[in-house]
Amino acid sequence: YLTSIATRYGKYIRSWTILSGIHANNYFDLNFEQILDITKLCSIRAKQLCPRATAVIEIVCPWGEYYARNPRTIQPFLYADMVAQSGINFDGFGIRLLQGMAKEGMYTRDFFQISYLLDRFSILGVPLHITTAVPSHPDSSYQAGYWEEPWTTDVQANWLERFCDIALSKAPVESITWDSLSDSISSIVPYGGLFNKEGKSKPVFARIRTIQARLNDARNKARSKLE
Repeated sequence: YLTSIATRYGKYIRSWTILSGIHANNYFDLNFEQILDITKLCSIRAKQLCPRATAVIEIVCPWGEYYARNPRTIQPFLYADMVAQSGINFDGFGIRLLQGMAKEGMYTRDFFQISYLLDRFSILGVPLHITTAVPSHPDSSYQAGYWEEPWTTDVQANWLERFCDIALSKAPVESITWDSLSDSISSIVPYGGLFNKEGKSKPVFARIRTIQARLNDARNKARSKLE
């Protein structure tokens, strides 16, 4: 399957998520060695077929709540640590930090916990690619928690800016991706899109543009100093 997909789309794709959640979703009751073997096999094949593309191994439920329910799984940091030390050829870890949903791994965490989590993965010395999203409507927040006040479009935008300030201060963090484009598209986080169901942009979209502009300005100033 991996060979067929990579052969067909390899020349168009610049970054592959070659595995996602194998540490948490152990549906086939694999042991630790088998999980690492599959990780290594997928990485080798991806690098053979698409040597110039970035190969990312994604960590889901990074807080590890699932391990209390199923001890046949692997704690997220332990899995990442073993992969980083095993000599597997890959280019970074993806970390899914979706919040604001009353589901395993998606309850709202404060920024101290988020910062600590990123610091912990940072010690592995591997680039980090983060995917995140929070809702913009209070319906989904009562059982999952919220940040400062129930979710609104403005709170969603403010949360993202604070998140980026913290995440981008960590040297290994190379990218931050918002999970959902539109509320009209089925997504894990309801009301988590950059656009509402009518196709109109939310404040979070404008905030992303502002953050990008700040980063570009900082990059240009750094280049001018070097010159």
